Amino acid sequence: MTDRELVVVLEATGAQGGPTTHYILKHLSDTYRVRAVTRNSTKPSAQALSKSGAEVVSADYDIPDSIKAALSGAHAIFAITNFWEQNSLDIETPDGSFVLSMPYPGHTRVPCSDAEDPGIAIGEVLRGGKKFFGRQVVLFGKPIPEEENLKIRAEDLGIKATFEQVSSQQHAKRLSSYGLPPDTVVASTELFEALPYEKIDLKEWETCTDGRVLPPRWLQIGHLGRLC
Repeated sequence: MTDRELVVVLEATGAQGGPTTHYILKHLSDTYRVRAVTRNSTKPSAQALSKSGAEVVSADYDIPDSIKAALSGAHAIFAITNFWEQNSLDIETPDGSFVLSMPYPGHTRVPCSDAEDPGIAIGEVLRGGKKFFGRQVVLFGKPIPEEENLKIRAEDLGIKATFEQVSSQQHAKRLSSYGLPPDTVVASTELFEALPYEKIDLKEWETCTDGRVLPPRWLQIGHLGRLC
């Protein structure tokens, strides 16, 4: 089966790279083989991918030549970097609980998806091929109130968590304190400000195979959603 196309997954042991790798191995292995790229190919999570059938290699973003070698021969690349690694919007309080501070009311319905779901979108893109060229694919589940979403996560993690609405100015100031560039601060703040006024009608979406839905009328942006 050496004629299978190569899909390279960067950050393959991460929260999104791992599930994406497993999805391809499970559902698309007849067509694609996977090269799982991680900084440390000897750690247990990397070895687990190897046992599942992935080619595991070591590479580091700080060493360009290693990344270049890891990408060699790729038909498709799943590339992700942890942009928010040092910029969490969750604030830990002294008693170990968390406060989620956002510039919109807690009843605002926010589209969400599970960290294990990206493989669904990646699989659809690989199957669709050229029809997705030049397009963006957005994965999300059924929008639920942010307070409800926070409650679910807190119960799952076994922690106390509360939602706190802050002003747009406070939100922007906090993002700036993380060292983010001004344009990113403005874009992020404006995006969150708009959420309470956005309307997402899932009934308009056309059902595709395996629970995937794709709106037929959008020409430049293809959205992929999964109801949760």
